[in-house]
Amino acid sequence: MKTKTFTLDQISNPSESHVPFFVLGSQRSGTTLLRLMLHNHPNLAIPFETGFMTAFTRDASFITPFHDRLSRYQNLKSRTQIESLLDEVIQFPFVRAGDLAIDKKAVLSRDVESYSGLIDAIMKEYARSRGKQRWGDKTPEYTEDIDIIWRLFPGCKFIHLVRDGRDVVLRQLKVAFDDWFSKSLLVLAMRWAHKTTICHKVGSVLGPQFYLELRFEDLIQNPEPVLRRICEFLGEPYSRQMLDYAKSPKSSVPQYEGDLDQHKVEAVHKHSFGELDRKMVNTWRTAMSKADRIIFEENAGYALDLFNYERERLPSSLSSKLKNLYYSTWVRY
Repeated sequence: MKTKTFTLDQISNPSESHVPFFVLGSQRSGTTLLRLMLHNHPNLAIPFETGFMTAFTRDASFITPFHDRLSRYQNLKSRTQIESLLDEVIQFPFVRAGDLAIDKKAVLSRDVESYSGLIDAIMKEYARSRGKQRWGDKTPEYTEDIDIIWRLFPGCKFIHLVRDGRDVVLRQLKVAFDDWFSKSLLVLAMRWAHKTTICHKVGSVLGPQFYLELRFEDLIQNPEPVLRRICEFLGEPYSRQMLDYAKSPKSSVPQYEGDLDQHKVEAVHKHSFGELDRKMVNTWRTAMSKADRIIFEENAGYALDLFNYERERLPSSLSSKLKNLYYSTWVRY
């Protein structure tokens, strides 16, 4: 068997090479909405989320890079080790919850001699089962892992969707599951700034051939030019079908097992499946208290500047100092 790898020589014509692409962004930045739009393209297949490419276990506060644990499978030197890893992937929570149904027999019928080759086989089977040729992935947890993804798939494409961090944290604070996000605006602000900044810096090094940065606000207010730009970046023809994403079945809402109320899960994603709502832009102006706005800028203002978002530059107040103390002592994580 020949090892399947991606090389930079294969990507001179992206439309012919069908290199994979990855939609990145802080959670609650609109990546699910963008995923649904792209998934509605006749040639593009993107499952809900994978999570297994760089993460073997998911924790509320950190991700363990899975590629660093491949020694557990002796770097996939035998068919048995490849099958063992595939069995682990099949049982991974995101795979079981999302719509990434894996046909083990079909995957193993392909030539697989590396971790990236196994991922490629899984995702190509997913695309094939939907009558499509090219696969992508949308997993917010990979936003800080561009370097890992690039080592797995050199020459792949990254689409980074950025949203005003104040709207992001407001959306995160509304999520009803205690283990999904911190309840501290201070922590969420710093995480948003860190993730988006890291992604921007690494992506900038890769350059515009491999990294495209977009704003959620532009996607919401005028989606067609944004989608055309993405298609051009990917080397794919534009399809107006992407704008009809809301007519597609909602079967891609993840079906989580355990204690999570499925109605709550669907409520988290309801905005992604509806028609575009321009009221989702700049909600922080009315929904975020002045004290919280001050705290956010004090801790994440540099990222607002980086992505050209408006800053109020309000001075610290007694209220913001007391609330900052509250976030720092009582709601620290």
